Amino acid sequence: MLGEILLWKALSGGKLGTNFQRKVSIQDFIIGFYSEELKMAIEVDKNSEYDPVQKEIDQLRDNRLHELGITVLRIEDQEIKRSLNSVLRFLEHKIQYVQQGNKVA
Repeated sequence: MLGEILLWKALSGGKLGTNFQRKVSIQDFIIGFYSEELKMAIEVDKNSEYDPVQKEIDQLRDNRLHELGITVLRIEDQEIKRSLNSVLRFLEHKIQYVQQGNKVA
């Protein structure tokens, strides 16, 4: 997915104030991007809103990760390609919020 590549270029090297790793294994899951410092996962979705089965699977997965204390942010591949700067501003806001000791709902 092109969106995932674009996002990785923007996240790598701590460019948003925290280090993200790509394709991290946590229990039975492979996480797209993960910041251990923030316990924050970022998943890039490809048209999941049109697939109710995939949406349900994603929700169960997110619930399990949440039980481990991990915040999961889901971003559509198309949104990254359409407006990478807006996505990065959203992520910067979430990262700063968590760095200040807050929990993302």
